[in-house]
Amino acid sequence: MNQRSAFVVMVTMFALMLPVSAQVEPGQPALFPTAEVDCSVEQLTLTERSAQTLSCTINNPNAYTVEVEITHTVDGSAGQAEDFGIPESENITLQANEEVGHPIRFDPEYGDGVNGDSYDYKIEVAVTDFVLIGDQVVIPNPSQQKTEDDVTITVPLDSDFIVGVFPSTNSASWQKGTPGDAVDEALDNPSRSAATIHVGPTPEAPHFGIEAIVPSGGYDQSSVGYIALVIGNQAIDDDVISVEVNTNELESTVKSKSGELRSVLHRVNLDFQQTVGDPILVSSMTASLQAAASPQQASSLLIMVVVLELQSATDEDAAAPISIVVKSANGGAQSAVTLGVDVMVHAPVNEGGLTISGGLGGGSLPPSVLIGSSAAAILLLIVIVTVARRPRKLAAQRNSGSASVGDTSFDFSDLDDLDGLDIDDLDDLDDLDEVEDESSSFPQEVIEISSEFDDLEAELGV
Repeated sequence: MNQRSAFVVMVTMFALMLPVSAQVEPGQPALFPTAEVDCSVEQLTLTERSAQTLSCTINNPNAYTVEVEITHTVDGSAGQAEDFGIPESENITLQANEEVGHPIRFDPEYGDGVNGDSYDYKIEVAVTDFVLIGDQVVIPNPSQQKTEDDVTITVPLDSDFIVGVFPSTNSASWQKGTPGDAVDEALDNPSRSAATIHVGPTPEAPHFGIEAIVPSGGYDQSSVGYIALVIGNQAIDDDVISVEVNTNELESTVKSKSGELRSVLHRVNLDFQQTVGDPILVSSMTASLQAAASPQQASSLLIMVVVLELQSATDEDAAAPISIVVKSANGGAQSAVTLGVDVMVHAPVNEGGLTISGGLGGGSLPPSVLIGSSAAAILLLIVIVTVARRPRKLAAQRNSGSASVGDTSFDFSDLDDLDGLDIDDLDDLDDLDEVEDESSSFPQEVIEISSEFDDLEAELGV
């Protein structure tokens, strides 16, 4: 055995007599060679769910070359480190007194073991071998003393959602056979550009009537307008979506036109066949949506309808915008999406300055029906007046003829002479009884003449 081999055996036997788990205390010299590690930060946030790099340095404080093993763990598990795209271990060679930068690249498999949370990352280094006698003798380091550094890795909760609206400015994308088909279209080609909402009696109706969108709402299409929203959670984390609807400007504008309007929020299922929960009369709705899955599941979708209902009609057309803000709890204020929607409120149809409305049903009658009814009523009035006046005219003619046949005529101017008569001369007035008897028969004759028109009245339905 030569001197070199004897030296190696002696060092190795001596090393085996020492504890193998000893840790290096800062500032204390080590009996066997060690390496040092230091990372630039104590906390690292993986923003925007992208790959990021942690900068660390590894130093060999020894006057000879060493082989260094680097191990990585996350929450104490080497397997969890692999979920972050980091190998369990790796080896590097450092020359005497050499210090090198060693970047750690985090590229997590989000949604597959890595979700929004905080994790404890630990990097450890240990000298496995060292070289002596002019780099000719490689000696194992039995102690494997380790130095370490810890970094807290924060993975924010994921926020990623899509919003589609109906009616949208691209009406063709929503003109499907059923509302359920339209939802599929919104998920495949989401659009945030909403078309104008028309409220009240107007021919500008959407592709689907309100009875197809909110079947259980009991709304009258002539007094409402609506906008439907399709919101899908595409994040790898569960999320809570909130929707805020601001109709203050619209309600004030409608009120200034002597009308009254309110907003009602409905959550419906995917095919709009039934509502989910009770209607909401306040201006906001929140919904917990599960993480995205493929294919899209109902549990990760929110389908809601904002109904604008006229409770009393305006005296003229009115226009004002409303705003809808969709926000993710995971993403906070930075995730907010704002939709601006124009609304046109239509007043009932006016004819000649007269507001025409129906009877108990509250609907409007066609102008042709009203004009025809009015003309018929006027014609009937003329017939009634004519029939009523004709018997009187005939009676007057009969009375005139009867008076001319009698022998006695009475001149009222002769009454002036009564002042000069003696009371006994009044006996001559008895001669007037005959005239009175004749004239008393006139009313009976008028009644008989009037009865002759009973058949005419029956034919006219009077």
